[in-house]
Amino acid sequence: MNMHQPSIRPPTTQSDWATSTFELCSVNIEPISGTVLKDGMPVQEAALWRNGTMYRGGACELREPTRTLPGRHVWGGILFHHFGHFVTESVSRLWAVDNSFDSLIFVPKDMGRPVFYRLAGYQQELLSRFGITCPITIVTEPTQVETLVVPGQGFGLGEISLGTPPFRSFVRRAGQNVPAAGERKLYLSRSGLPKKTGSFVGETAVEQNLAREGYRIYHPERESITDQLAQYKAATHILGADGSAFHLAGFVAEERQRIGVILRRSAADYKNIVNQMTGMGVGTEVLDHVRADWIRPGKSKPDDRSYGELDSASLAEDLADRGFIDQPTDWIPPDEKAMEVEVAEVGQAHKGVMSRRPAGRAANPT
Repeated sequence: MNMHQPSIRPPTTQSDWATSTFELCSVNIEPISGTVLKDGMPVQEAALWRNGTMYRGGACELREPTRTLPGRHVWGGILFHHFGHFVTESVSRLWAVDNSFDSLIFVPKDMGRPVFYRLAGYQQELLSRFGITCPITIVTEPTQVETLVVPGQGFGLGEISLGTPPFRSFVRRAGQNVPAAGERKLYLSRSGLPKKTGSFVGETAVEQNLAREGYRIYHPERESITDQLAQYKAATHILGADGSAFHLAGFVAEERQRIGVILRRSAADYKNIVNQMTGMGVGTEVLDHVRADWIRPGKSKPDDRSYGELDSASLAEDLADRGFIDQPTDWIPPDEKAMEVEVAEVGQAHKGVMSRRPAGRAANPT
């Protein structure tokens, strides 16, 4: 395959390059742009593709290498410290990693912030669960590598969120030696996250209702990767607001499980979760009951930090119709005053006032 073809298409499950590996000699890595260069030209198969476009790894300023790495290494790509982007994009090439390499190479997403020049604990733990024990090299200066193996991007955001067959087989490793342990009904909560992190107002009221239905209110950020995998394997029903936790659950999801994603914004981001579960052979119920979006200062449309305002009664009915709860008539709506206070607190966290916009439909939820 021509490594520098200008018309390379974004990765899909049908892309030959997304399921292939490419071994290159004498390449340069430019960490600022996340670009791998061969003979001064970007290696497009090493770029990070997101939602059908090249996000990182294209044309860049050429700088002379200040470091040389002898030996044979494997390209991991961009190292995100945001949990959701790590488990969708930083792991997308690990399907081809074995422990024969001299190192696994990443470049930090945020250059200039040395705190991100190393793996976080949860990242180390997930790599361990995958069986990856070779050394990690995080490149922070222009570097020449003697031999670099570039695996195709097997996962990510956009159409590739279905995952290629080699990637889907690989991620199953994460839970292979983790015994299932935990409750059968699980709600993935966002209520313990910082106020700047998006959710929906009145989430604690939803949690109280679900707790009465026998759900464990689960805060994944408080648990280890191994404990999360054990709980996800044990669950028969997994509900939650659309968010990053579903991506780790998707690594061990099984056809027998009922997965329900409660939309928290009028946006199509949930489709990455649905696609991932579909690729793993699991159906996903999408529950869209957003009646308004609370948007943070300086923004004009819902994003990952906006807050949804849900129609409580229709959510309860929908949950019952889909078999997630038994007693919709016992569902207690959130207190309106408490919701006003919560919206004000979120605005304060963003140093401004949240603006309310009636919801548009979230791009064809199923």
